[in-house]
Amino acid sequence: MPRVHGSSKYGGERFFRGAFDLLTVLVLSAYRYRPLHLFGIVGLALTSAGFLIDLYLALLWLMGQRPIGDRPLLTLGTLLITLGIQILLFGLIAELVLAATYRRTDVLGLVREVRRSGATSTAPPPPGAHSDARG
Repeated sequence: MPRVHGSSKYGGERFFRGAFDLLTVLVLSAYRYRPLHLFGIVGLALTSAGFLIDLYLALLWLMGQRPIGDRPLLTLGTLLITLGIQILLFGLIAELVLAATYRRTDVLGLVREVRRSGATSTAPPPPGAHSDARG
């Protein structure tokens, strides 16, 4: 039976947007608390590919083949190594940010809990802390 009103809103664009949303949910749920696992895999793969390319060219150079400095493959290998290391470092930075965020959240939660309970600290002041009484 033909459509009575308007036109269908479901098309190729909506299909691809839904697929990308699904991919986003899968990646975020799998790597939200361990970003280095994602960035580490990608970074190591790129670094390894670049290293293998440059190793191949180094072997050609050692065997006396023509000079390798004018080959685009040398640039690609070096680019892959550099990009892979940068992605690995980005993953490490993401881990540091995540750890600092959780540490800060834990400290703030502890402060709120102490304030809520009305407890006062009986611990001595930290070294170097000055009191109001002069003596």
